[in-house]
Parts: sequence; structure tokens; C-alpha cells
Amino acid sequence: MKFLAKLLVGALLCSAIPISAQDCCPTSWNSSGECCNFSVYGEFLYWDFCTLENERGAGNGFETLQFASDYQPGYRVGGSMDLSCWQIALRYTSLETKKSVSGATGSISFEQREQQFDYSVLDIIFGAPIGFSCLCGSFTPYVGVKLAWIDGRSLFEQINSFSYIYTNDFSGYGLTFGTSLRLKIWESCLPTYFVTDISCSLLKGKFKTENLLFISPTGTLRPLENACSILFVPEIYVGLNFDLFQCNCFEFTGSIGYEAQLWTSYMFIFAGANDSDRREVGSLGINGLVARLAVSF
Repeated sequence: MKFLAKLLVGALLCSAIPISAQDCCPTSWNSSGECCNFSVYGEFLYWDFCTLENERGAGNGFETLQFASDYQPGYRVGGSMDLSCWQIALRYTSLETKKSVSGATGSISFEQREQQFDYSVLDIIFGAPIGFSCLCGSFTPYVGVKLAWIDGRSLFEQINSFSYIYTNDFSGYGLTFGTSLRLKIWESCLPTYFVTDISCSLLKGKFKTENLLFISPTGTLRPLENACSILFVPEIYVGLNFDLFQCNCFEFTGSIGYEAQLWTSYMFIFAGANDSDRREVGSLGINGLVARLAVSF
């Protein structure tokens, strides 16, 4: 406990000391003493979408239906600009994924089920970096706005019985609060930083279900559904950042890490015999690899 107390006091003292360009980033400053003010980057994403939902089985209440992992590639582009002691950043994330299962889960027996997601998110972030020279790093609390569009499509087939196809499109917006931490852990040859980012978003959104087709011996077409929802979305990123090339006020960096998100109160719409069978609330988990290349100038 005494060691942890001393470590905490040391960190607080460091946060009160302005970051030193001579100690931490001597090559990212030009001869006039001005640091790099602009940064643009591109990221390769290799993410998996995991759903946890409730489906009503025949006479057995709710059954849990999960999908096997199936990682898919995506991308993210963004940039940031430093304004005195403040920083504004913008990023756009896009990924499409598809996965399927077949067989039986509990009392639910089906031939094949396929699920697709088209994920698009825009983040606008405004933060204030706080540097500490003794640990050669920075701490950045921030606030921002998140705009999200997640289009889902599900296919359920059962031979000689029924099948249905539905689209479940979510659109929402809300506030994001978070903080990021950057610490230099290696200096020689290839300067390396430990980077972590933790944030939470509260989104107001709408689920729109259309083209809901239920095929049975009699045949039924379900109408359009609209439902409002409030989603709490925690996110975490952990990774390593590398200074690959520096020359005056030009910097080329790379990073690799892991990111995870949880979209709570996510709604799934089903075609059932009763209205109560057609709305279930579950969660949507997203996680995977993030690899970045960035240029600062």
C-alpha cells in the first residue's frame, strides 16, 4: 500500500510538470520551436461482431443463440489538429461483416442462419493534452460527439417449414467522454510508446426494421417497425506506438493494438406468430486488431 501511495503521488507531481521537448520529442520540433500541428492516419481493422440475443423457442421460453467468430477486415481514417493547448480530432470507421451457423441450439433446430452487419461510425473529439516530463508522456481527457449507423440483416431457414429475412437498421447520436494515456517505454533505436484509450458514449437512436419477410405454408409479409432506444457504449483500446521516421517537423509513426466495444440494449427484430415474439433486446460486442500508419507535420 505504501508503494502504491508513493507511485500515485509521483504521478500527480509529474502531471503538474510541463512536457519538455528536449526530454521527450526533440526531433518533432523544428528550429523555430514549433511542434507538429497536424496529423493524418489510416487504420486497418480486423474485427469480429458477437451477438447475444434471446429467441423464443417452441414451448421452452427464451433460448440463447450465439454466432461463431468470423473476423472481417475494415478501415478507419482520421486526423487531428493542435490549437495551442487544445486538440480537435475527427475519425470515420467502416466495416462490413457476415457470419453464419447451422445445426441446433437448445430447442431451436434450423438448417442455416446468416447474419450481416454494415458498421459506420463518425467521431468528433475535443481534448486537452496534459504532459508530464518525468515519465515522458501525456494524458488527454476529452469530450466529443458520436454518430453511428449499423445496418443488420438476418436470414433464417428451416427446410420444409419456414424461413424469414429481415433488416434491422440502427442510427443514433450522442456524447462521448473519455481519456487517453501515452507513455514512452523504450528509447533506443526505435522509440516505443504504450498507448491506451478508454471512453463511454450515451447514444439516442432509432431501430428501423423493414423488408421483413416471413415465409410459411400460408405466407405472411410483416409491416415496417420503428423503435427508439438509449444505448450505453463503453470502448477500450490498448496498443503500442512506434516512431518510425522523424525529420524536423515531419514525423512518420506506426501502431498496433486491440480494441473492444459493447453496444448495450441493442434490439433484434424477429418474425413470430405474436407481436411479443418480434422484439428482443440483446447486446452487440465488437473487438479485434487495429494497425495504424500516421503522418504528422
